[in-house]
Amino acid sequence: MLSGEIERSNRPGQSEQQPAPLSGLIVSQGNKNNGYTVYLLDNILYYQINQNGKSYQIKTTDPVPARFSFKAGLLQDGTMRLMIDDKVVGSAKAADLFRKELELPVRVGQDMNKGNDRVTNYPDSVFFLRAGMNSIKLETLGTDKPVIADANVKVDQVIKVSTVKDIMKYDKALITAKAGTTIQIVLTNTDFMQHNLVVIKPNTLQKVGAAANQLAQDPNGAKMAYVPKMPEVLGATTLVNPGDSFTLTITLPPIPGDYVFVCTFPGHWQMMNGILRVTK
Repeated sequence: MLSGEIERSNRPGQSEQQPAPLSGLIVSQGNKNNGYTVYLLDNILYYQINQNGKSYQIKTTDPVPARFSFKAGLLQDGTMRLMIDDKVVGSAKAADLFRKELELPVRVGQDMNKGNDRVTNYPDSVFFLRAGMNSIKLETLGTDKPVIADANVKVDQVIKVSTVKDIMKYDKALITAKAGTTIQIVLTNTDFMQHNLVVIKPNTLQKVGAAANQLAQDPNGAKMAYVPKMPEVLGATTLVNPGDSFTLTITLPPIPGDYVFVCTFPGHWQMMNGILRVTK
């Protein structure tokens, strides 16, 4: 069962009467052959499952409200069920439960994969959620048969980080969390320009920063939120607009150390970074 809360986050200059439509990835795992995804597109919520190359989908018939909770479940008999604010809005029948580990890991809030490595054909090269996201959980049925990988995604800690106006810094230089836990970092942008927050491996700031600078010359750099696609990157927010917030959910590595969180918007990384101290 996937569940969580979504809340519209208007950008500066947008009126409440004409807000931007809710769009973007909420959660995805696997690929076009075997996988699942829950995402928004133009205020419609979609829940899709792929099994052996065949797709099964539910979507809401009416636009979702500006703030709502959702549940997307796959029952033991293969029944898919989608709920908004605890009301069933649709159901379908998939072939079965997932009986083996999915090939690609969980993606939360954005999908930077391409082609058949995506569960479905999202409209953008980097499909990220432009909305607030809270309390995202993935739970599985009690069964003696293997089901979805990463079976129990539970948030152990929520850390709030803000930008500092006109200084190009975060309001925290050091945050701490335990190794192997799943945390949420809520980034609130109080500055006048876009920023992001990227979690990277220890001692890789110079390497990731140089790659981020190269993205400034790439015509697709902005679509990638200036986040380099490299193994040193463990998780990232989108580009957060002034006045907006974004919640990054990430499972920390089991190895303690001083990891780094950094803004990879071109030219920012040298000043705008901090330590994520992962303890035993």
